[in-house]
Amino acid sequence: MSESLKAIETSLACLSRDILLQSFRPGVAPEEVRARLQCFGFGSLDDLESLLGWHDGLDCDNTVAMGDIWMIPGFYLMSLDEAAFEYEQIQGFHDDRWDPCWWPVFENSGGDFIVVALPPDGDGGVYYFFNEATEWPKIFESLADMMATVAAGFDQGIFIVSSDDGAICDRNLEDLLQLGAMMNPSVGCWTDGSAYR
Repeated sequence: MSESLKAIETSLACLSRDILLQSFRPGVAPEEVRARLQCFGFGSLDDLESLLGWHDGLDCDNTVAMGDIWMIPGFYLMSLDEAAFEYEQIQGFHDDRWDPCWWPVFENSGGDFIVVALPPDGDGGVYYFFNEATEWPKIFESLADMMATVAAGFDQGIFIVSSDDGAICDRNLEDLLQLGAMMNPSVGCWTDGSAYR
């Protein structure tokens, strides 16, 4: 996973995502991730520890445009503290649509999240929680698979900078779905089109 993260950061630099790169916080120690998750009754995952050890979310103010801090189209990386806060908020809403084992990892500030299913009850898979949907598909078997797919998306020019607003976007959905299906053959949502419905 570390190679994927290095490749992503290199691609972001090549695309001049300066605000995002300057906003990345230093990583957090694995022990801190484990301790925080344990407070919620979760076990940890090596992939989550690696991701947050790379960068613990962002440090930026509300004057920054959302599109400037997207790491992937529509979503930015959450910090451990931010994820814990959002998890507590969602649990407080008693939203039956939210699986209690889902831990938020990326968000769009509009109520949509990319989450990882944590042990002991979760399978380590990555799911897309779209607030207005009624089904929330697994989109990757793991965070490592997600980061490998994201790195490939940048490398193949599928993720680009929009000429309209300067945000990270996908060149076209068909290319993204083809890449997802190729790299994640065990995850059906890439072939049935539900990955980003």
